Amino acid sequence: MNITTYAKRKIIRLIRYLGYDLKGIKKKITHNDFDSIIKFLLKDKKEHVYFDVGANLGDSILRFKKININSSIHSFEPTPQLSNKLSEKYNLDKNVVINNCGVAETNGKSKFYSYKYNRINSFIQVEESSKFSKSRIIASKSNKEEFEEVIDVDTTSVDNYCEENNINEIDFIKIDTQGTEERCLQGMQKLLSKEKISIIELELIIGFGYKKNFTFYDYEKYLNKNNYKLIAIDTAGNVISYSNYQTNLLYVKNEIFENIRNLHISNIAITDVTKQTDKSNPFSY
Repeated sequence: MNITTYAKRKIIRLIRYLGYDLKGIKKKITHNDFDSIIKFLLKDKKEHVYFDVGANLGDSILRFKKININSSIHSFEPTPQLSNKLSEKYNLDKNVVINNCGVAETNGKSKFYSYKYNRINSFIQVEESSKFSKSRIIASKSNKEEFEEVIDVDTTSVDNYCEENNINEIDFIKIDTQGTEERCLQGMQKLLSKEKISIIELELIIGFGYKKNFTFYDYEKYLNKNNYKLIAIDTAGNVISYSNYQTNLLYVKNEIFENIRNLHISNIAITDVTKQTDKSNPFSY
């Protein structure tokens, strides 16, 4: 063990002794950075097809372009004002398609809850009595009477959209729909059954913010039967400290999962990705 590693371990032990912990924030796989993971898993493919389900203000579009500048991005946002802003912004970008609709289990119409704090817009209503609702009313400088608006929006399914637009496979899909991720999964069963989606990122909300409770099972019942495996969880938390705890999950198709397995079987060191298990790193597994 070199002096630098020894010093780091001593510092970490001292910090933990004081009741705290360290978290790496550099964008690399060993720090559980999702973008780094996605880029690594898709590194052998030059051009990517990305789906951004629940685009909101378009943060993910910028994120996707950083992962792969050659990506083709299909973005879905049911809130008319937000979708219009995105259409104006990316009007001249031939690699970005903005769809003013929600994503669900099928094509149709659906009731949609639009809030003054637009990041919580959903097909599921916010629980009015929750701390979550109170905090977002305060943050948006609104009031209880004006905070919520109910509108009807168009919906499509991933399977139908891909069929209509001649899209055979998706490299990465991000689904952040504030509680209706399950409906999105229902509408992509054809692609899932053929493992035509490589990587899936899902938001999971656990707590009391919406008028429905969510669990891992809501996702696993669709993904597990199609051989999709969970490989990463974004952040840890609990609903005692946070009434509406949210985290992100990363699933991959079985082929990618087996590639990851073989990577570890080969026991090689890759900088910022994984360490080799040897006498100098006996606990690197």
